[in-house]
Amino acid sequence: MEAFISYSHFDKGTAAWVKSILESLGINAFLAHEDIEPTSEWQEEIVKQLIICDIFIPILTPGFYSSSWTDQETGFAVCREILIIPLDAGEIPHGFINKYQAHPLDLNDPDGFRNKMVGILSKNSDTSEEFLDLLIGVFGDSTSFDQAGSNMDRLLTIKN
Repeated sequence: MEAFISYSHFDKGTAAWVKSILESLGINAFLAHEDIEPTSEWQEEIVKQLIICDIFIPILTPGFYSSSWTDQETGFAVCREILIIPLDAGEIPHGFINKYQAHPLDLNDPDGFRNKMVGILSKNSDTSEEFLDLLIGVFGDSTSFDQAGSNMDRLLTIKN
């Protein structure tokens, strides 16, 4: 499962935090500033990642709307009709994504964010089956009893 995180370059730290939570759930998360190789054609790589992603996650900060790229990335995701999970980090969705409820982003509550993502991805008809397989894999890769317990707790929250 692939996620594309759209963010203003001013919010790299927040985007990295979101990426780390998604990756703890077995999701590959793309961040332009971290994942594009220095010699790559960066615009081509962004388009490639937008084409392959299953989930689009815009981090809505005041800087998001002043970026010349984030609205274009958002429009691309809307046209693909993939799952869009807006994160309210000081701003609410506008334009074509204003129909979606944004999830408030609290950087002091990683477990709350992780649990919210588990709930969203396990209930969405386009992602639920693949996401459950990912969570089972994450459980199987647990390296300690405590980690296995936390991973099992996530699995047990899924009703289907």
